[in-house]
Amino acid sequence: MLIPQCQALRVPTLIVDGAQDIRPRWAVDSLAAALPFASRVELADVGHVLWLEAPDEFRAALLAYLC
Repeated sequence: MLIPQCQALRVPTLIVDGAQDIRPRWAVDSLAAALPFASRVELADVGHVLWLEAPDEFRAALLAYLC
């Protein structure tokens, strides 16, 4: 299973996801819950291809996390 392996990771992780993604929400929710040092940003009116659909918002989320 991947969950124990994710729980063992001790690295900061950023999850950026789109609220309008057609993929199941539980997949991102469970990943965020399994990673102990995860930060999550959800972009409201964005689907699966964040960097193309909302490049400015995606860039802002990355820069805020890295700086």
